[in-house]
Amino acid sequence: MTIALESATHPGPAGRSAPHIAAPVRPRRRALRMIAWITLGLSSLLWVVYVLALGVKAGPAGLALCTGLAVVPVPVVLAAFRWIDRAEPEPTRLLVAAFLWGATTACFLSMVVETVVRLPLWLSAGIFEEIAKGALLVVLIWFVRSEFDGVTDGIVYGGFVAAGFAFSENIGYFVSSYVYGATVDWASAHAVPGQYHTHDLFVNFLLRGLASPFAHPLFTVMFGIGLGLAVSSAKRGVRVIAPFVGLTAAIGLHGLWDYTLLSLRTPTVLFWFIGVAVLLFFVMSVVVGQIRRRELRSIGGHLQGYANQGWFAQSELYSLSTFKGRRQARRWAASISGAHGKRAMVDLQHAATKLGLLHRKLAAGRTVADFDVRQRALLVQLAGARTVLVLWQSF
Repeated sequence: MTIALESATHPGPAGRSAPHIAAPVRPRRRALRMIAWITLGLSSLLWVVYVLALGVKAGPAGLALCTGLAVVPVPVVLAAFRWIDRAEPEPTRLLVAAFLWGATTACFLSMVVETVVRLPLWLSAGIFEEIAKGALLVVLIWFVRSEFDGVTDGIVYGGFVAAGFAFSENIGYFVSSYVYGATVDWASAHAVPGQYHTHDLFVNFLLRGLASPFAHPLFTVMFGIGLGLAVSSAKRGVRVIAPFVGLTAAIGLHGLWDYTLLSLRTPTVLFWFIGVAVLLFFVMSVVVGQIRRRELRSIGGHLQGYANQGWFAQSELYSLSTFKGRRQARRWAASISGAHGKRAMVDLQHAATKLGLLHRKLAAGRTVADFDVRQRALLVQLAGARTVLVLWQSF
């Protein structure tokens, strides 16, 4: 295998010259990052106070029941987005931050603004909640652009933010159902001490927790797709327009969803609503699947230059740029050396995917910070994984 590092000043696989390499993070940006983490910490403390206040209404047993029901869909939703993210997994710390932002900061920001700005509930929720959730995606692009590479990343981060938001929102709605009964206007209801509405709680859980756990992620993913297109596109028009189109779609879908939900009056309409929720889930699953496959094929094209230099055999590109090929390669690696071989193949595939994403940014004319350092580190990781596989294969 030929080892020849490619310089960022030379034409990359896409045939473009590398743009100017950005300077390291400036002190002002570092200060803004600190502010973001402080905001997240304060919001988490407020979230604890908020939950305790709900416990005063529902009682310890009621709060435990409502919180437990709110937790039920969370692992399923997060697992789905982690599965989407398996080609090039995002850092766990950023996914946790995204979930916490949705559960705390986004919830409180939207609650405060909706209280001050009086609009119909279905309209205000669509506007202010999607802006509050989407703000974290913009923060990630600003602070850790190296980890926000394209549409799939926008989908994953948007899904985690929305899952956190839905979790906190569901606790509030479940407590309201439990204490006040099923009513659209919670403020007009009156609690009767010692009298709780378990039946209404489970109807609400069926509607929000089981029938439509992917509703909030569906909305925020629209903005994530828009931002993903913006960071990966070489067209200036797409960079400017795509985020606004994505945010508009998120707000529109959210508003339409809430308007329909608030209009429920009969069991027939309820079943129709559940049917629409299921249909939207499957449609979105197909769309996301197509996006993932297309993005992986695009990465394969950007790896061609490395194959030409001897880092990969031409035949290996299939095992790096298709999900079927990646699975087959992992099974082969496991067959020659068990868990060690599979781990080495996973490392090789992740390094190759990051290399492809790095060059895709260059091809799109984007500024890439510390290109040489990042490329060298990925190539070292890739070479190390290949060495492990070659050694095991020789036994």
